[in-house]
Order: sequence, then structure tokens, then C-alpha cells
Amino acid sequence: MSAYQHGKHVQARRALKPLLKHPAADGNTFLLAGLVEAQLDNTARATQLLEQAAKKSPDSAAACLSLGNVLHARGRMQDAAGAFREAARRAPDNAQAWNNLGVVYEDMGHTRDALDCYDRVLEIDPGFDNALRRRPAVLARLRWFEPAREAYESLLRRYPDDPVLRIDFAQILEQANRPGEAAAYLPEPGVVENSGEDARVEYVRAQLLIREGDLDGALSGLQAAHERTGKDFLCYREGMVLDRLGRYDEAMAAFQCANEATAKQKDFRRLLDQPVSDYLRHKIEAGVQPPDSGVETAAADEAAPVFVTGLPRSGTTLLDRMLAAHPDIQVLEELEALYMAETALAEGAGPDEARRVYWDFVKRHIDLRPDAAIVDKNPMHVMHLDILPRLFPRARVVYVLRHPYDAALSCFMQDFDPGPVTARFLDLGTTASLCAQFLKLMLNYESACPGRVIRVRYEDLVANFQVEVARVLEAMDLSWYEGIEDYARIAARAAPIMTASYEQVTRRLYHTSLERWKHYEPWLAPFHHELGGILSEFGYGR
Repeated sequence: MSAYQHGKHVQARRALKPLLKHPAADGNTFLLAGLVEAQLDNTARATQLLEQAAKKSPDSAAACLSLGNVLHARGRMQDAAGAFREAARRAPDNAQAWNNLGVVYEDMGHTRDALDCYDRVLEIDPGFDNALRRRPAVLARLRWFEPAREAYESLLRRYPDDPVLRIDFAQILEQANRPGEAAAYLPEPGVVENSGEDARVEYVRAQLLIREGDLDGALSGLQAAHERTGKDFLCYREGMVLDRLGRYDEAMAAFQCANEATAKQKDFRRLLDQPVSDYLRHKIEAGVQPPDSGVETAAADEAAPVFVTGLPRSGTTLLDRMLAAHPDIQVLEELEALYMAETALAEGAGPDEARRVYWDFVKRHIDLRPDAAIVDKNPMHVMHLDILPRLFPRARVVYVLRHPYDAALSCFMQDFDPGPVTARFLDLGTTASLCAQFLKLMLNYESACPGRVIRVRYEDLVANFQVEVARVLEAMDLSWYEGIEDYARIAARAAPIMTASYEQVTRRLYHTSLERWKHYEPWLAPFHHELGGILSEFGYGR
């Protein structure tokens, strides 16, 4: 114990080795050994030891807490959540257990569950700092803007000069299309001592300048901040500005710099070990089973949503903002409900139970409006299309299509949050490979469920959105609504759009993103190899 406390972890390991073999070794011995192995980055061995510690001390929450932390670090989110739930069961008033469970739920996309955990933490300990700071951002992700604003303002009354809080709040305000308020909260560049926070200040400030059309000012500030702080994530925003200025070689260099730096981060390194490509390859090879008539009868009492999906960065958010302007439509913004239903099916649930899981998850995150037609938009739904014939055999699916080279290139250029899929966008080759798998899954579903898919091309949406949106409305048995013409203004004053497209969809339609890939032809060999052969299936050419 003394060696561990003084950071002498190898010495602690040697001292523990004979103790672990002793018949009387108790849970605390295995707990300490697990903590030592975790400090030595031997996470697999740490997991084994902590699992034994939890068994040997069935009334103690400490081993479960430590086990959850190690599993979380390894990217085993479901197992980590289970460990933290067990810690909370053993010690219901352990605020740390509830807080850590909330953090894992955030990483899993279970935002409402995360909020419930943080609320529980603050019931136990109203001054628990981590929960106080995380809760406002969770509220914003739930698009509960006014409660999020109140939570941030309350925190800032307590910590008025806290730069992290001010930057976080400014970023939420900018995403909520309140640039003036965002600028008021944002610290001055160069004033914040911490280099990472200083870089974040300029990252947000640059976006405010981009909104004003001051691209040169944004680029100047970003480059100065990059030189001052050495933070390569600024290159994402630099690349965006350089692309808009038509300086494509410099833009690509900036995006490559940003992605190479991101790939070295611990969160992304562990995600790159997850077998996403194998998971998708298995689904492609298995195909999609057509709907069974018996299942369709069972599902007839439950109105199926319209699912909007496609490659990431293909225009799904643009279409959903147009549809959301219709008073009879309610849009679900990138919830993981379909993933939850697939998990239930994999664990042995039948279609009826899996549908209940789907709707329970939706209702925990969204107050559904009576009689509204539901549109469930999420590009990640592509990975779960194979379960739709069992779950919602009558569902209509809208594929938003954009030239796959443009969509894939935009994914490579985007500063995404860590995730098993987004980690693949850090390299042009894995980006192309993943997008090709998505497109093959889309073809599989369309082949198995003819007549259920509506294709909407982003290029056509930009050219004549009224015609394209009217086709979708017709499939939903809804008539045209004149207010859709003003979708951009409606989106600008709506609750925050917590996706990468939040700023674009509040602008009037623009054509600069069409065929952008042609400016980057020298770098697109992986696209030609992985995507070239499938372009014609979706009406595109090289």
C-alpha cells in the first residue's frame, strides 16, 4: 500500500504477487492489485483482479467503482455501466458511483439516463462539482435550452471567473444561434492561462467571425492561437476557413494535422480497437430478411416512425429541419433508440418487447406530441436497418444521398466527438471503407424491402427543396405547409441543434458544398478504390 501511494507501482506489484496466491487473500488485496495494474496500463489484468475483488467483497462498492473506471477506460461501455450500477446498488448514497454512471451514459448517448444520474448525485451531495458542471451540457444535448441556460447562469454566479464554464456556455449559446450572447461570455483570447482553454476560446471566436463573414479575421486568430498554444485541434477550424477561401492544399494539410493529433488521444485510441468494420461486414454478409406477415400484424397497432438516414454529413439534418417546420411533424434528433432495440433483440427479446424498448427510450428523451407524425433522424440508423423488418415492417425509410465522395470527405474534415464510428473518420482510407459499408447496408435493406425507401438527393434538395420535401410529405400522407419555406429562420430560433451541421442548417441554401471533392482529387485514391464501384448504384459518377 505504501509503495502504491508513493507511485512505486512496480514495487507494489512485486509485493502483492505472493499475497495474491495466499488462500486468505481478501477483496482489499485484489482491489489494490487491480489499482496497481491499472496504473501500469495493464488494463486487461486490472479488470480480472477487480472482478475478483468485487466477488470477494460482495458488500463493498469500492471494487465495483474501480472496475467500472477500468472498463470505461477500455471502451467497454456496457460493462462499465453494469459495474457502476452494481456499485450504486451496494451503496445507494455513493455520489461517486452515480456520477461515474452518468459519465458512461453520456458516452453511450443515453443522455436522459445521464441527467437522471446527475440529479441523483446532487440529491446526495448538492455541492458535487463534477455533476454540477456536467449537468448543464447534458440539458443542452437534450435540447432543453432554457433549463441549460439557467444551470449555466447559476454556476457562473458561483464561479463568475471560471474560464471553462464561460467557454462551455459560450459554445452552447453559439450553437443555439445566439452569437451576441456567446461573445459576451467568451473570455478574451490570450487572457486564459491554460493553453487548452485559450485554444478553445479562439475556436469559438473563429466560428463567431465566420458567421459574420470575416474569414480572414477568423483565420488570423486561429493561426495565432495555434502558434501560441500548440493545440492541433484548432486545425479543424483552420481547414474549414481555408476551404471556404479556396486554399485547398492548405486546407487538406490542416485537416490531416488535426486528425493525426486526434488519433493520438487516449479516447480515440481505445475506440480504434473496437471491431466496427467486422460488425458491419457480418451484417452485410447476413443480408436483410424481408418482413414477416405475422410480425406486420403484431406491429399494426403501433404507428411506425419515418426513419431518415444516410451517410453522415449527407444532409440528413438539413432535411429534418425542413420537415420539423411542418406543424404535424415531430423530429427525433439522433437518438440511439434503434440501437437500444437491436440490443434487446440480441439479448433474446421478441419484436413486441424490442418495440417497447424503442418507444420507452424515445419517451425518456422526448415529450411526444399527440397525433404528431414522428420522424426519427440518425445517420447511424444505417447500421440497424436489418432489424427494421422485424421491428417496424411498415416503416418508410428516407435515404438522404449526397455524392459519397463529398459526404466521406466532409466526415474526414469534421471535428467529431469520440465514438466507435467517428474514430474511423481520422484517416481517408478508413473513412472510405466505412462509408462503402454503410452504402452496402442501405442497398441490402432497399433490396429486401422494395417500395419502402424514398431516396432524396442532397443535390436536388439544394436545387429545389420544395419538390423533394413534398415527395417525403406525400409518403407520410401529409400536405405541403407554407411555413416550410421559412425553415432556416425557424431552425435559427429553435432549441440548439446538437449535431455537426448546426450552423449550416440555419443559413439559406447554398451551393458551395456541391462537388467539393473535385478540389481534393490528389488525395482521393482511397475513395476511388473503396467507393468508386458503388457510385452508380446511387446515381453518381466519378
